[in-house]
Amino acid sequence: MKHLKLKDIPCDKCKLAHSEAAIKYKKNNYDKVVKQNNQSSNKYYYENNEKAKQIRKSWKLNNKDKVRSHWRKRHAIKMGLGHEFYTEQQVIDQHGTVCHICLKNINLSLNRKDPMGFQIDHVIPLSKGGEDRLDNVKPSHAKCNQQKGSS
Repeated sequence: MKHLKLKDIPCDKCKLAHSEAAIKYKKNNYDKVVKQNNQSSNKYYYENNEKAKQIRKSWKLNNKDKVRSHWRKRHAIKMGLGHEFYTEQQVIDQHGTVCHICLKNINLSLNRKDPMGFQIDHVIPLSKGGEDRLDNVKPSHAKCNQQKGSS
């Protein structure tokens, strides 16, 4: 620990010892650490509310696949079903851009809420016990997916 006190560049042995000590402290003082983290986090968000909202909004806009995956995962877990992370690009790479219901091309430039826009369809619907996994999803038009329902 001599290196850290002198503010020199610590050697690997000192880094390891410091990280092990930090892990041990967190385990032995879990409640205290959580309370401190929550207080500082809450204080930051309270003092920087608008900035924090903008950061969250920006993150959601830049990480649409992660946001959608989060909600698909949440829905699957609520129903007691399996889930694996996948992106819309993985679905397109695996199945192409043809709607598996009407067999027509999907225009990827359209918004997903547009009737001819891209949506992910669960082949075996979650309501029928199908899991939220890459092998149970295929691309579809929003219109086709909605008309199909959970049949």
